[in-house]
Amino acid sequence: MPAPRLPWKRFLPRSRPDAVNPLAELFPDIGVPDAAATPFRRSYVILLMPRSGSTMLARTLLLSGLFGDPDEWFNGDPGSVAANYVAEERGNTFYSYVSHIHETTTGANGVFGVQLSFEHLVHLDALTPLSHVVGPQACWFLLRRRNLVAQAISAYKAVATGQYHSYQEARAEATYDANVIADTIAAFVDWELGAFQFFRERGLWPIELYYEDIVDEAFSIALFRNALQIYDDLEADTPARQTYPITKIATSENLRWEETFRSQYAKFLVEIERKRPRILIPFPGTSAGGS
Repeated sequence: MPAPRLPWKRFLPRSRPDAVNPLAELFPDIGVPDAAATPFRRSYVILLMPRSGSTMLARTLLLSGLFGDPDEWFNGDPGSVAANYVAEERGNTFYSYVSHIHETTTGANGVFGVQLSFEHLVHLDALTPLSHVVGPQACWFLLRRRNLVAQAISAYKAVATGQYHSYQEARAEATYDANVIADTIAAFVDWELGAFQFFRERGLWPIELYYEDIVDEAFSIALFRNALQIYDDLEADTPARQTYPITKIATSENLRWEETFRSQYAKFLVEIERKRPRILIPFPGTSAGGS
């Protein structure tokens, strides 16, 4: 039975009709949860906003060997891990896929992590209690970016050029479009508002992460160690999955676009920052729950 509509779900990203759930389409048979205990002892969820450094953060955590292999495992789009799992006929139910992800991405120290975009969260929550995926005591993080203008420009250029990461080649040129950038900023703030509504309804207190901070790998590792109470390296992993070095793809053009946009949309930016939600909870602010 579909999950009841909740207020936070009205913030579903505008890019896809609400009726379309790629995970539900991939897994029409949900199956039943594995009766065996989950293979992880500690778990965490990174709820991310677009172009907030999630790929860089996932790589940092994976290569540390301490935090499992956190990635967007519940992205149901074509070419995703979930889509390939079905295409390769490795399983035919949603819960078989959940078990597969638990078994293959949990670290030797029993730590399991996953990244969810707001859209992935909506689709996953519609299929199953979140605790069936991340456990009942998951630690939640919210990853976003302080500089909304730079974030929106990055997102617009990624879509326009087809280059989302530094190891990819651009397939087209992007031209400055202030209206698209403004709409993207407004959408990002809507998603942040939806995330905050979700946290309030579930009684969760996420730890705030910002792109501007996680570019410091040592900072990220120390923060996650503290939040997950990992104080030794006795069971550190040697990552089995190939990763690619991540470097910034922003250019001087991004800075010029930002300067132009800020001069054109100064009043809009003042209003959008007033609308933007804030977490006023002291660190570490760890959370329990995830039903």
